[in-house]
Amino acid sequence: MAGLNQRLLTNHLQLSSLLLAGKTLVVLCNLSTCPGTVDVDGFGLAALVSSWWKAAEGAVPVEVHGGSQVMPHMNGRAYFANGCSNGSYNPADYLAFNLLGKTMRYTTDLSGSPCGCNAALSLTSMHHSTHPGECSDYYCDANSVCGQSCAEIDLQEANQFAWHSTLHTSTDSSGLGAGYGGGGTGWNGPRTWTAHQYGPNRECIDTTKPFDVAVSFPADVSCQLTSLRVVLSQTGRSCPLSFDIKGYSGMAELTEALRRGMTPTVSYWGSEDLGWMDGLGADQKGPCFLDAPKACSAAVRFYNFSIHDIEGSLCVQNLTNQRPASRSSTRPGNPVMAMPSGNPIKSERQKKFIFVQQRSGSQRAGFEEAAGDLSSSKVGLGAVAFLVGFIATFAVLIVLRCTRQLRGLEVPDDLCNTAISTVGGTSCLLAPSVCSKKMQPISDTSSDLKESQSSSTGLLARGPSVDPPIKASKACSKPRMGRNPLSPILSRLNLMLRHLCR
Repeated sequence: MAGLNQRLLTNHLQLSSLLLAGKTLVVLCNLSTCPGTVDVDGFGLAALVSSWWKAAEGAVPVEVHGGSQVMPHMNGRAYFANGCSNGSYNPADYLAFNLLGKTMRYTTDLSGSPCGCNAALSLTSMHHSTHPGECSDYYCDANSVCGQSCAEIDLQEANQFAWHSTLHTSTDSSGLGAGYGGGGTGWNGPRTWTAHQYGPNRECIDTTKPFDVAVSFPADVSCQLTSLRVVLSQTGRSCPLSFDIKGYSGMAELTEALRRGMTPTVSYWGSEDLGWMDGLGADQKGPCFLDAPKACSAAVRFYNFSIHDIEGSLCVQNLTNQRPASRSSTRPGNPVMAMPSGNPIKSERQKKFIFVQQRSGSQRAGFEEAAGDLSSSKVGLGAVAFLVGFIATFAVLIVLRCTRQLRGLEVPDDLCNTAISTVGGTSCLLAPSVCSKKMQPISDTSSDLKESQSSSTGLLARGPSVDPPIKASKACSKPRMGRNPLSPILSRLNLMLRHLCR
C-alpha cells in the first residue's frame, strides 16, 4: 500500500504540473492584440494594435480607456491602425498619415516615470513594411530594433526629467534632435531647455501633471518638409517650451516617407543604460545621475489626439486615403503570441549605445539597439494547449478521487464504469486497492500484478505490485447505471496522457 501511495503521489504531482502548463498555454493563446479604438480629431477612430514586444507573460501591453486614452504599460507597444485582426499582424491595417503641412496634438502624462524610463511616441514607415521581422509584427525603425530599418521621426522620447525629439532617416541611427537631457563622458545631450524649465514642479512644465504637446511639420509650396517644430504647454503655466529642428540632411527622405504615410506608435520601456537620454553629460547639467527602471510606474498616458492643417500653410494635402476604424474593428485572426523565439533578438534588454567623436567638431554619432522577446505561434499550438489542459484536468480529477478512497472514503459505484485496468476479464477503476470496498482478494497470490497493457492513465507504475491480485465483485462487474458511454473516449484520452507523463 505504501508503494502504491507513493506512485499515486508522484503521478499526482506530474499531472498537476501538466495541468498548469496546459492552462498557461490556453491563456497565452487567447491574448488579444486589439485593446480598442481612440478618437483622433480631424480623422476619426483609430484602432490600436498591441505588440508583445517585451511584455511579460500575462501582462497587459496597452490599454485603451474612454475612447480617447492610450495607456502603454511597461514594455508595451502599440500601433495606430484602421482595423485590428485579433492575434495577428497585417501592415495593410496600419495607418499611413501624411502629416506634411499639418500639426499633431496630444496630451501626455509622465507622472511616475523617473530616470530610467522612456515614454515614446514616434512615426515609422510600418504600413510599407514587407517583412514581419524579429518582432513578428512588421515593426521597423532607424535602429533596426526588430531587424527591419525604415525612416523614423521621434515626436517624443521622454520621462519626468528629460525630453528628446529626433529626426532619423532609415540609415541614420543617431539622427538630429533637440530637447533636454542626456550625455556621457566628453559629450552632452541636447540643452535646448534647462532643468529649471522642465521637470517635476519646474517653472514651465511640471511633469508631475499632464501637459500638452503640439508637433508641426511645416512644408514649402512644393510640400517639402522644412523643419520639425515641437511646443510643450501646460495649463496654469505661462512659459511654453518650444524648438525647431532644421537643416537636417535627410529632409528629402523624410518628406517622401511622410508623403507615402507614416504610422504613429506608442511605447513605454525602462533601462539602466538610459544615460544617452537623461544622463548628466560632460557639462554635468543633465538631470539624472543614475537610472532606476524598477522605479518606473506601471503605465503612462497619451490622450486627446488631433491632427489639423497648419493655418496658412502653403502645403495642403490629404491626411490619408484610409478610412477610420469602426467601433467594432476587431477581426478574427491567427494567434501571434509573446513567447520567446528560437532566434532571440540581438540584446538582453532595451539598450542604447552612443559612440561619440570627442572634440573633433564632427557631428556626434550614435547607435541604438533595443531588444524584445516576441515570436509567433501557429493555430495548432492553441489546439494542443486546449487538449493538454482538458486531459490534465480530467486526469487530476481521477487522481483526487483515488486519493480520497485511499484515505478511507467510499468510491461511488459508477466510477467502476470506466475501464482502466482489466483483471480476470472484469473492468475496474485505477489500482486494485481503489475498488477494495467492492472487490475480494482471490486465493492465488503466486503471480505479481503488473501494469496492464491496456491501462491508459499512466497512474500504474511498472513492475511488481505490493498488493495481492483481486477479482471484481458483482458491484464492480455489473454497474448499476449501465455502461458509461464516455468510457472509450476517456480511455483514449488517458492513453495520450500516459505518453505525455513518461
